[in-house]
Amino acid sequence: MTMENNKKFGRIRSIIFPIYRHELRKFIPLAVIFLIISLNYSVLRNVKDLFIFSTGVGETINYIKTVGVLPFTIILTIIYGRLSRVVDRDTRFMIVVGYFLVFFGFFYFFLYPNMDKLVLYQWLGDDTLEKYARWRGFLASIKYWPFSLLYMNAEAWGTFVLGVSFWTFANEITSLEQAKRIYSFISLSSGAALILSGIFLSPLRPTLRNLNLLVGVTFCLMLLLLVIYSALARDIRRKPELYRIEQKTEKKKKAKKSFIQSLKFLAKSDYLLLIKKNRKRKRRLKNHSYNR
Repeated sequence: MTMENNKKFGRIRSIIFPIYRHELRKFIPLAVIFLIISLNYSVLRNVKDLFIFSTGVGETINYIKTVGVLPFTIILTIIYGRLSRVVDRDTRFMIVVGYFLVFFGFFYFFLYPNMDKLVLYQWLGDDTLEKYARWRGFLASIKYWPFSLLYMNAEAWGTFVLGVSFWTFANEITSLEQAKRIYSFISLSSGAALILSGIFLSPLRPTLRNLNLLVGVTFCLMLLLLVIYSALARDIRRKPELYRIEQKTEKKKKAKKSFIQSLKFLAKSDYLLLIKKNRKRKRRLKNHSYNR
């Protein structure tokens, strides 16, 4: 493949930018979409932590990750799996991004402006947190529940939009030969996103008002993301031959398992049973050597 690229682009071009002119129609929108998603992820990753630290109870993060992020991710995974079975690719992407657009817009326009009324000062005051010091982090995560929700959704953005939705979409419209050449250059957008997030964050003092302003910035970027994606999806439907380079052979459709069925299948897996038996055998041998 390298020799072939050298002939097509020349030795220097094959290293610097091995992308054809007609592929820019796909490459540029994908790079911009990935840039926006990565920029939002970089900003939200910093904002969510600063909101929690502003409460003065840093150990809250451990409880949010365990009690909040983990179950929330499982629930969203189940919902995403069901969406994948009933809607097409473009609708699924719009629904996923649309959910986050609604939440972060709700936080920016409603939750933060009414924070004094929404935080549970009366039920979980400082005296209560001191009295139950062992559960201080958990109680603080409930007390400042708008910040906890923001944290959970910021984590989910990185998982479901950056990690799943984008690459699922990119893989469906990019051939294997193209992916070898353009994916590394698309990934460079994440580096540009880190630089831009630094530009956004560095001049601002970490006040709650400024942090909420950054949430508003991510809201606007999500709107822009939906606009760009809609334009690209429309172009794909109008001229599919420019995007689907390789015709995939149709495979026999297998019945998709539900989340519970998948867990049952894994529990009965012969491979997992062999792993368990192998571990027990090693443990017995280890105990035997100690006894000797």
